[in-house]
Amino acid sequence: MNYKILIALIAFFGLFAAFASAGCMISMVPGDEKSVSVDINWETPLGTSYGSMAQGYVVPVFSTMIGKINGLYTVHCEDGDNSSHIPPHRAKISNLTAGNFNATAYFGVSCGQGYWCSSVPDCPACSSQSVCDGVSPSKIYDFNVEGVYKVDVQWLKWAINPENPAIPDSDWKTDANFNVLVFSPLLVIYGSRITLLPLEQGRTTSAQIVWTIQNLSGIDMRITDINSPECAKNGLKCGWKVNPSGLRIDSKKFIVLTQDINLEYPGALYLPRDINFYLDVNYTDANQGVMRFQKRSEPTLLQIKPVAEKKFSIKVKGQEADSCTGIENGQLKTGYYGTAAVPKVRLNWDWASTSRIECDTNSDPSGYYHYCDAAQFSMELLKRLERIDKINTDDTLGEPSSNPAQELSSLKNFAAYLSKDGYSQDLINDLIFHLRTRVFVQTNNWFDGDGNFFKFFADSSHFKILLISNRDHLDEAVQLNLPGAAEPVLEGPGLYEVLIKIPDTYDDNSLRKFILNGNINTDINIYLLKKTSPAPDSIFYYLPIDGKIGFVESASGGTYERQGYGSSYIGPGSDKNLLIVSEGNPPTVGGNAENSVLAIDVTDTGENFNDFSMMNQQERGGILRVSATNAPKSYSITRYLSNATPVLMRINQGTVVQNSAVQPSNNADAFYYIKKNETTGNVGGIQVSGSNGKMSYWNGIASNMVGGILCMDFNTTLLSANFYSKPDANLQNYPGSNCNSPSNTDRSGIFGFSWTGLTQVSDKNFVYAQTVFYTLKDSIYKIHPGCDNKDNLIYAMPELKISRNGNTEISLNYAPKYDATNSVDVESLAGVFEGVSKGYICLKADGNAMADFWWNEQKLYNQLDAMAGLDQNFRNSFQFCKTPA
Repeated sequence: MNYKILIALIAFFGLFAAFASAGCMISMVPGDEKSVSVDINWETPLGTSYGSMAQGYVVPVFSTMIGKINGLYTVHCEDGDNSSHIPPHRAKISNLTAGNFNATAYFGVSCGQGYWCSSVPDCPACSSQSVCDGVSPSKIYDFNVEGVYKVDVQWLKWAINPENPAIPDSDWKTDANFNVLVFSPLLVIYGSRITLLPLEQGRTTSAQIVWTIQNLSGIDMRITDINSPECAKNGLKCGWKVNPSGLRIDSKKFIVLTQDINLEYPGALYLPRDINFYLDVNYTDANQGVMRFQKRSEPTLLQIKPVAEKKFSIKVKGQEADSCTGIENGQLKTGYYGTAAVPKVRLNWDWASTSRIECDTNSDPSGYYHYCDAAQFSMELLKRLERIDKINTDDTLGEPSSNPAQELSSLKNFAAYLSKDGYSQDLINDLIFHLRTRVFVQTNNWFDGDGNFFKFFADSSHFKILLISNRDHLDEAVQLNLPGAAEPVLEGPGLYEVLIKIPDTYDDNSLRKFILNGNINTDINIYLLKKTSPAPDSIFYYLPIDGKIGFVESASGGTYERQGYGSSYIGPGSDKNLLIVSEGNPPTVGGNAENSVLAIDVTDTGENFNDFSMMNQQERGGILRVSATNAPKSYSITRYLSNATPVLMRINQGTVVQNSAVQPSNNADAFYYIKKNETTGNVGGIQVSGSNGKMSYWNGIASNMVGGILCMDFNTTLLSANFYSKPDANLQNYPGSNCNSPSNTDRSGIFGFSWTGLTQVSDKNFVYAQTVFYTLKDSIYKIHPGCDNKDNLIYAMPELKISRNGNTEISLNYAPKYDATNSVDVESLAGVFEGVSKGYICLKADGNAMADFWWNEQKLYNQLDAMAGLDQNFRNSFQFCKTPA
C-alpha cells in the first residue's frame, strides 16, 4: 500500500538574515511559493504493508521504509555552491517497546544538476540555480526487530549540512508522525475451500463455512470485530456459533470458528451463483493495544445451486487440515498438512482391493472420495458389469439381491470422480493383458475363465466408452475407445455422471448373459457426462499414473508403451522407483511420450545433488515438487532425497579457561562446522560450506533470561522477535567474537552467532536455538562444535549431546520416524502423501499448476524437544518460555 504524508514546508522568511554566517548557508523559500510531499512506501517479505496515518502501519519483520520526495522547491544559497547537499529532511525513529532505542535516517537523495542556488544579491558564486523535482526514492530504515516504533518526519528550515550532528533538534520541525507495529508475520485466515448452499425456491436453506484464523507472529492478538461483507449484498444472513468479538489468539496459535449462512425463502428471481466469500478481521495486539488494523481472508467459494444438483457438489470442511510454514529463497511460505490436505487420488491398482464403488460419490461413509485414473475406473466398471451379469442370470448365490430392479438401477446410473486420462482401445488391450498375465492379479472365472468377458471388453464395436455433453442427446456421443481415435481423452478431471446402457433385447433373450456360448450376446455403452470440475483443484488430478498398466518388460528393465492414455516418464530420474504401488514397482525407463496423454520429466536429485546450501536455503527442506511445465502435455517432478536432522544448540555466555572452568564474560558465542564423508578423527578439511554467508535458519525457543513475561536473548530482546527463522553467519563476519576455532580448521567454514560488549558480565546466561539440517541420503554428514573455548551443547536426533572440543561430533543423517520402527518414506509418492496425512510433510498447492512438498520442521522439533528434555536446564527454561509466568 502507498500512504502519502504531505509535509508543507513553510519557511519563516523573516528569519533568514538572523542565521546568515560565513560559508555556505541555504534556506527554504516561503511556503506559499513551494511545497514538498513525501511518499512512504514499504519493501516487506510479504509484499505489502497495512494501515494508515490514523491507525499506524503494520509491517512484518525485515521490512524497509522507503521515502520519496515529490514536488518542487528552491533553496537560496550564499557564499558557495551546495551541489553536494541533500534536501533537509529526516525521519526520527524510536522503538516504544524497547524503550531506549532511537535512530535517525536521512532522505539521501539529490536534486537535479548544478547548484542549489537562486540569484542572491552580492553573491557572484550564486549565478545559477536548481530545483528538486521528483527525486529518486531512498531507503530510510530497516525494521528488523519486533516492536512498536514511533516515526517523526521532520524538515530543517535552514542548515549548512542537514546531517551535521551539531544542529540542535529545535531547528527541526515535525510535520507528521505515525506509529509502526513490526512483527512477523501477520494473521493467516482460511476457510473450507468450497461450501454448498443448496437453493430451493421458497424454503430457507443453510450452509456452514469453517474458518481457521492463525497467528504466526510472536505477539498475542485480540479480535475486535469480524465482518462478512458478501452476506447482505447477496441476500444472505450470516452468524456465528461462537461470538468472535474479543477472542484472543496467542502467539503461534490458532482458533477455529464456524459461520452459519442462511438464505431465507428465496424467490424465483434469485439465481444460482458462485460467491467468493471473504472474512474481514479487525484486531489489535492483545498486550498493548497500540494500534488497530485489519486482515482480509483468502477467498472461499460459496456455491448456491439448485437442490437437484446437490449430489454433484462437493462439501469439504477444513478442520482436518492445519497450516505449517517453510522457507524458500529466504522467504516464508505457508502450506498445510493433515488428511484434508492430501490430494484425493488412490495410489493402488490392485484388482482384489478395487470395489464396485471405488471412484463414486458414496465410496466412503465418512464422505471421503478420490479421483480415479482410467485403469482404476475401468476395473470398477468391470466389477459393476460382473454384478449386472449375475443379477440378469440369477447367479447371485454368494451375494443374493433383496431388490434386483433397484440394485440394477444403482449399478447402471451413478456419479464418479475421474482424473484426466485417456480411454483408448490401447488402454483396454493393455489392461486385459495386465489382468490376465500378472501373477499377483487374482481375476475371477467370469473375466478370464468360462465367462470370457475380456473378449467383450476388447471388442470396441460392442463395448463402447462414450463422452457426451448432454444427457438428452446420446446420439451425439463421441466414442473414446474407437480404434485410431484422435483424442480419446476426457476434457478434464471432475465429477462425471455415468450411464450404463444395455439394450433390453439380447441375441438370446432367455439367457441374458453378456457372453453366451463363447459369443458376445448384446451391446454395452458407457456414457460419461461431466458435471463439475474439481474444487479444490489439484495437479495430481491431471497426472494419470495407471500403475503398471502398459509396462513392457525387457532385459534392461522395461519401458511404458502407452497409446492414448496414461503418462510416460522421461528425464534423468525416470529410472527411479518414484511410484510404489501395491502390485510392484517397475523402473520407469523412458516411454512413448508422444503417444501417451502426457510426459512427466523426472529429476532425481539423489544422484548429483551435492549443493548443501541448496537443500538448506534455496529449496530448504524440499522433498518433492510437481509442476505443469507445458500443460496439458508436459509436467515435471523433482525429488530431493534428503534426511532431516533437527538440531538444538545451547548458546552460553562465558569463556572456558584451560578447557575446564568457565569464567564470566561480556561475550556470548556459539559456532559449528559441518563435514561430509569425513575420515574419523580428521578435524580439518572442511568440505561443505554455506552460501551467501550463512548455513541455516534458527529459532530461539528457550532462555534463562527473563524480561517482563517473555524470554529474552543476551541483549534483552524478545526471542520471538529477534530469533525467528534467523540465519546464522560465518565466523569471519564476527571480528569481535571470542571464539577460538579448532586447530587446522578453515574459519570460512564455521557458522553461528556472536554477541559482544554485553552490559551484563556472566557465565550463567544461556539461550537455546534449534534448526533442521537437510542432507543427502547417500552421504555422511557430521556436525562439530566450532569453538574450543565455549561451553556450548549440541543435541541432534537420534543422538544425545556434544559439548566443547572440536573432535566431538554428531551425525546429520536422521531419517524421521513415525514411531520406533516406521520411518517417513520420501522416496515414493505414496509415502509422501502419508507424510502429509500424519503431519510430517507440508504441502503447498497451486491448483492444477504446482504442488510443493517439504519437511514440517515443527513436527521434527517436537521429537527433538522431547529428547532434549532430559537436560534439566533445557526443560526448565523451555517450559518457562512456552508458558510464561
